[in-house]
Amino acid sequence: ADKSAYAHKVEKRNTTQREFLFAQYVAKGEDVVDAFVKAFPTNNRVYAEGQAKILMKAQRIQRMIREEIDKVLSDAEITPLYLLE
Repeated sequence: ADKSAYAHKVEKRNTTQREFLFAQYVAKGEDVVDAFVKAFPTNNRVYAEGQAKILMKAQRIQRMIREEIDKVLSDAEITPLYLLE
């Protein structure tokens, strides 16, 4: 009860199913606002932009996006060494 809504969203540990969808859309290269609108039920793009920025600051979301990108790269057999070459 001592935390603001912003702090709660950024610092919480467990992800929701919608946050997971958001991370998947972002990892696939979609704009963060479009990803938020697809994952969460809203048509308000100004609200979606603000909320997407908050989610992108959360470590759990960043980690999920990184994991999704790593999965795609490993499926395509792209390694960090390959990228450097």
